[in-house]
Amino acid sequence: MDSKQKIFNILNRADGVISGETLSAELGVSRVSIWKHIKGLVQAGISIVSSPKGYCMTRDPDSLVPWAFEAWQDRIHYFQETGSTMDEAMVMARKGCVDFTVVVAQRQTCGRGRMQRTWLSADGGLYFTVVIRQDLPMMLAGLVTLAAAVDMANLLRSSYQVDACLKWPND
Repeated sequence: MDSKQKIFNILNRADGVISGETLSAELGVSRVSIWKHIKGLVQAGISIVSSPKGYCMTRDPDSLVPWAFEAWQDRIHYFQETGSTMDEAMVMARKGCVDFTVVVAQRQTCGRGRMQRTWLSADGGLYFTVVIRQDLPMMLAGLVTLAAAVDMANLLRSSYQVDACLKWPND
């Protein structure tokens, strides 16, 4: 576990402000190193408030960083920006990544849909690819993808009041 992840975990469990001195002692690094790691976490999209008394992480239910998913973090690969989550996942799959590896991005620069059509992937969306290794005929793969998308949209609408919609066929 690297220092940023350790800092994230400490701040995530804390009920209040944690001093730089406390973090420094717990990680065995300098306070300057703590400050640099905090700055890196903030640049990665983690909401951390700094004050003269220390650091406090604001809870963010929309966080996409792997550390926010404790038990699954080794399967989640987050990119602030990537060409395509599908391309990243394909490379990982060919290298033998585990089933249910997830590649997620804040934005994609070369997202594409069916027949290589451009896929707009600006900030504010949810762009991800899941690697699933199933013994399934290729003819059924599209149906599995569609069923998963329909279930996800229904879950978002019913449980989280998100007005989720699908755009066939690339959802």
